[in-house]
Amino acid sequence: MSTKICTSIEQSKKLIELGIDVNTADMFYCNGHISVLQSSDFITVNSRMREIYPEAENYIPAWSLSALLDILTEQDFIIKTIGNKFNIDIPIRHWKIWFSSLLDAAFEMVVWLKENGKL
Repeated sequence: MSTKICTSIEQSKKLIELGIDVNTADMFYCNGHISVLQSSDFITVNSRMREIYPEAENYIPAWSLSALLDILTEQDFIIKTIGNKFNIDIPIRHWKIWFSSLLDAAFEMVVWLKENGKL
């Protein structure tokens, strides 16, 4: 089983669609490959990506677990584990869904918070 290092392309597109600030992304997909942004002090993810890969056509921001947890810092959340399953819970919502990766649990919590006007 491979370790997931960032949101998938589909998850990334969902975060962008929900209006999550792309400047919170710390990775990106470029022509199907994943790359790490080397600096967080850039104006926009797109301009930074164009600096790194000026010849590339498609840039999709991606979020690591750390970046997703940073988005959740304003929330009072609890990370739960049972074996190799993960859950992120907040007091206003007791979530019974467990995920095989902590990154997926964090992604789902960010989506829920955004969709419910909590972010």
